[in-house]
This record gives sequence, C-alpha cells and structure tokens, in this order.
Amino acid sequence: MNKKTLPEQFKRNTAVTLIVCLFVLLWLPTLDYFFGLDHSQQPTENRALAHFPTLTASLDSVHDFPAGLENYFRDHFGFRNRLIRWERRWKHDWFRESAAPDVIIGRDGWLFFAGQHMIEHFEGLKLWTDAELNDWQKLLEKRRDWLAQRGIKYIFVLCPDKHSVYPELLPPWLAGLGRSNKVNQLIAHMKAHSTVEMLDLRPVLLEAKKNAITYQYSDTHWNSYGGFVAYQSLVSALQRQLPGLPAPLPLTAFDQRPSQKPGGDLTKILAQPNPPMETNDTVFALRSAGPKLTVTDVTERFPKKWRRLTEPKATLFDGATGKAVMFRDSFAGTWYAFLGYNFHEVLYVWQYEWDAAFLEREKPQVVIDETLERFFNIAEPAKLLQQDALP
Repeated sequence: MNKKTLPEQFKRNTAVTLIVCLFVLLWLPTLDYFFGLDHSQQPTENRALAHFPTLTASLDSVHDFPAGLENYFRDHFGFRNRLIRWERRWKHDWFRESAAPDVIIGRDGWLFFAGQHMIEHFEGLKLWTDAELNDWQKLLEKRRDWLAQRGIKYIFVLCPDKHSVYPELLPPWLAGLGRSNKVNQLIAHMKAHSTVEMLDLRPVLLEAKKNAITYQYSDTHWNSYGGFVAYQSLVSALQRQLPGLPAPLPLTAFDQRPSQKPGGDLTKILAQPNPPMETNDTVFALRSAGPKLTVTDVTERFPKKWRRLTEPKATLFDGATGKAVMFRDSFAGTWYAFLGYNFHEVLYVWQYEWDAAFLEREKPQVVIDETLERFFNIAEPAKLLQQDALP
C-alpha cells in the first residue's frame, strides 16, 4: 500500500504546488498594478505611454473607449518594466540581437538608431516628391529673405546620422550605401534652383574619421571630436557671410583627455542593466587663460513650456563681438564649448519652427538652422512654413 500511496501523494502535492504557483502568477500583475511591487526603471521607448481613456456621452467616445482601454493596459500591466528589461537583456546577451525595434546592433558592438524609418531612408526607399522639394525651397528662401530685410545673415546646416558616417559598421544586410537619399535630393535641388547658404556636414565628418573616431558607439550623437570638426566647418562657412568673424579655433587650442561615461541613449533603449562604458569620447579644455565662456539658462527670453533639458541656453564670451541665434536639436549641444568663442553671445533654441517676435527682439547677426538628418527626413516643410508665420 505504501508503494502505491507514495506516488499518489507526490502527484497530489505536485498538483497543489502547480495550482498555487499558477494562482500567484495570475495575481502578481494585479498586485503590482495596485501596490507598485515592480521597482524597475521604465525602459526608454521614445514615446509617451497611453493614458487611461475618458468616457463621455458622445458616440465617438463610446466607440473609442475599448481600444483606448486596451492600449492603456498594454502600457501599464503589472511588472511590464521588469519583463521588458529581461527580454531586451536576454536577447542582447544570449543571441546578440536587439530586442528594441529602434536599435540595430552593428559590427564590433556599435549601436545604431533604427526608428523613424531609418532603414527606408538609408536605402533610398523614401524620397522627397518634387512638390516637397519646392516646399523646402520656399521655406528656406522665405527665412533667408525675411532676415535679409533686417540685415541678418542665414545658414541651414544638416548634421548627419551616425550610419551616414559609419555605414561600414552597419550589419551586412544593410547595403544601401550610394543610393539616393533625401539629403542628396535637397542639396542637388537647391544648387540648381536657389542661392540659400547650406552646409552639409557629411564630407567633413567622413574625412575626420580617418584621424579619429567621430561618433559614440553606444549613442546616436557624435562625440566631442566630431562636434569640434563640425564646428570648424560651420565657422568657416559663416565667415563667407561675416568676413569679420574670428577664424575657428584650431585643435591645438585645446587640451584633450579621454573620457569614460555610462552607455549612451541607445543602451537605454535596449534597457541594459550594466551597459559597457562609452569610451569613444574626449573632454576638450581651452588652454588660454583669457576670458571665460559661460553657459546659462535663458528661458525668460523665450517664455513657453519647455520639456526638461530642452530649455533655451546662451553662451557669453567677452573676448568676441556679435550675436548668433541657433534653432537646433540635441546635436548642437556639443557646440556650446566651441562656437561661443566666435561670438559675444550665442542663443540656442531647441525647436525647428521660428518665432519672429523673438528674432525681432534679439536682433542677431546671423541665424543658424541646425537639423539632424533623421529629423530632416521626417520634417514637413509646408507645415514649418505655416508655423513660422513670417510676415
């Protein structure tokens, strides 16, 4: 009897254990939702999570409520943060694959941003129409001409994505080098039909990478050296319109030391708990003991609701004259340490649409439009022209 009852008791205990474990697993997400048991950091997703939908008496609200509720649940179910981080970590560590659709793992561990239709743009599958190219021309000429009426110079600057400078480090299945793309389209169109000053920074960065690495391997941004050579190219272009502008500082004007810092924005998207340190960067320090360059927050001069870390900044330098205004994105942040030495004041405004009243108040010598390639690729020039509302 004992020989028969022992297996039966084991089976019964096993079944009870499995039922209890299943019951706990089923209730864990609910417990986390109400009591916040998951303390994992929210993974970087480059989007806003869905809000709980509102229900009103309108037919549209009633119709849309179930879909909104489903979207909310997908973004807020219990232990979501922990599960996403586990998935991304295991895929990266075990299979050397990216679990985040917005990140591509290239050769030698280099990471590339794949969001915003990067692959289609890189391979030339998405191009501007003739109407859109004409809209770009109208936008840039309108801005230049409006400034010229006020004695202000203008330049449009395109900063390349990392994959445009390091295509050889992309995975082998990405082989779009040499095909047409939106940047090439606009440059060719403007050369043929307009005289607006444009600066394509791809050639100078492609040349500079022969001497040193110009981008961070774990981040979307160029490193300090890449930003420096881009700065030199920008000032050289500005000198054609502003003959009295001081020449760009040479590399020998700075002391450089290697920099190590936590992995960049692409490792955050991958949700790696202990990402490798970013080592492809340097810290620049001016050797001169002359006037100091200061960086300040100037939100009061451009009052609106700014997202954290995008507030307008100004550099002040008593060793130069003149003022520049730059409408920009995150890539221009590296230029704080360089461009400020060529003007008494440089105002950095983190947006692409213009504000005519702001420019009328500030009266700069020059306005610089800086745009990263991937944002340029998805921009709507007709909408920007409307938002500018220049008289």
